[in-house]
Amino acid sequence: MAAENKISTARRTLPGSLDTNRNLSQWLDINRDGTVTMRPGKIEIGQGILTALRQIVAEELDVNLERVKLVTAVTALSPNEGVTSGSRSIEESGVAFRYAAAEAREVFGTTDKLHAGANHLLTKTNPIYVGGRIHGLEAPRHYDFRHLRTTPRDLREHFEKMGWQRIVAFQTRNPMHRAHLELTFRAAQIAEANLLIHPSVG
Repeated sequence: MAAENKISTARRTLPGSLDTNRNLSQWLDINRDGTVTMRPGKIEIGQGILTALRQIVAEELDVNLERVKLVTAVTALSPNEGVTSGSRSIEESGVAFRYAAAEAREVFGTTDKLHAGANHLLTKTNPIYVGGRIHGLEAPRHYDFRHLRTTPRDLREHFEKMGWQRIVAFQTRNPMHRAHLELTFRAAQIAEANLLIHPSVG
């Protein structure tokens, strides 16, 4: 039983230069104006690598090539890709850029930094990821406001029982004032969703 609960320390090998430079924010930024800034660790030595890398990113993110801006290799900012070799540049850097651009799009359905999850993934993630099945051991014990302490499963069951498909939620730690009331009602109306007021207690 102890062996099953042991966390594996093996690190998955990532493609190309992404394996040694795992922070997505080193590779590219998705800007609010819809442009993309990319920072390769390779330099141009006449093999056309920088143009090819821009084309790869533009294709993966489905944006016009003109909207992809490139910052040439800067030691303090760019991923460390070692040497530039004409025959290996696409194999190492191109594959890394394709995977870096695809991750946010595949996970969140968007690379827009206005999306909280995509923003966190592109700007605040660390080089190491931990994955696997999550097992709940024991929920925290609370002795007050029990009727207000709902689990995610409780809420999902409630939404299904009520027939709610879209939900706008507001969590408050203080009594709601008129501005909060208007804010939540208008948000639900604009989103054509039901409203959940979730009190923070304890």
